[in-house]
Amino acid sequence: MPKRYLIAYALTLPFVGIVLGTFLIQGWRQTAFAAALLTNVAVLPFLFLVALSSFFGNSRAVPVLLRMIRGAVIFAAIYGLVLFGYKQATGRFFEVPFLTTNGQQETTLEKKHNARGDISKLISTYNNGNIYGVCTLMLLPLCGAVGGAWYGMIAPYLAIFLTLSRTSWAGIFIIALLRMLQLDRKTLSRIVVGLIASLLVIFCISIYLHIAGKGWDWVFDSNLGGRIEQVESVSQIDQLTFLPSGKFDIIPEMTYIGMVNSFGVLGLICYLVAMVGPLVVAFSGIPQGEDRSIQRAAIKGAFVYLMISALDGAYLLIPVMAFYWFLVALSLRRESARME
Repeated sequence: MPKRYLIAYALTLPFVGIVLGTFLIQGWRQTAFAAALLTNVAVLPFLFLVALSSFFGNSRAVPVLLRMIRGAVIFAAIYGLVLFGYKQATGRFFEVPFLTTNGQQETTLEKKHNARGDISKLISTYNNGNIYGVCTLMLLPLCGAVGGAWYGMIAPYLAIFLTLSRTSWAGIFIIALLRMLQLDRKTLSRIVVGLIASLLVIFCISIYLHIAGKGWDWVFDSNLGGRIEQVESVSQIDQLTFLPSGKFDIIPEMTYIGMVNSFGVLGLICYLVAMVGPLVVAFSGIPQGEDRSIQRAAIKGAFVYLMISALDGAYLLIPVMAFYWFLVALSLRRESARME
């Protein structure tokens, strides 16, 4: 097992200890959420950073996998766009149990909060547009680094926009900003492309707001889409606890606030070490002047998640953390995954 993977995995263990200690001493309220949390903090890091560490060192297998991922991202986007168009054209959702809906939630999409005026947002299997948006946003930098025709990525960006998720829209701008800040001989062209893309997104948002009868105040909602109560829960510094003080319940949309509410200030610190620490290890190990575009793209994808999870990280929901730890494991490679 490469040393860098071992160090990265070790950085996740303090938060594992916090979670297990909370479960043993305080307990939990909902078994499903507790199991999801334990999977995210203990099982997935072990799987990607320990069990699969040798796989990510295989320079032959990884490029093939990355091409498959790019193709899957494009296919999923086109599939989502078709279902989105079907709903707008017929007024009905196309529902197939275990494919377009959860197994126990057939024919319930109309009851979900999917309507945005007269338009129903593009959603994932879990009936939530932001889950699709978060997962795809993490993979977009990687898809760009893999190569292929640029127009192939139009479908994923369009699908993310049609989730009508303000968090996903923010993620698109973050990716554009990261591209503009990438200093190399193509810096000027990246800035121009980034600005054009940003203006195009703003134009599309304006069209949607006009159709839906909304104003820009909806985009910059002071109520944070109903999440203001989460912010208020940590606004009083004297009410914060250093250690976990109650049974684990759930990690809500705003991940960092959810962590401090569930596990105290120490828990939030350990969570940040677990999530950011491995990326620091990966970034510090990339030799200057070498072509490591795949590793850098993986770091960017993980960084995008760390940013947007402040608003809505969908932390406990499948397969968000599986994608995140995959990117972390890929970023720790020391061989350049050349896409030949």
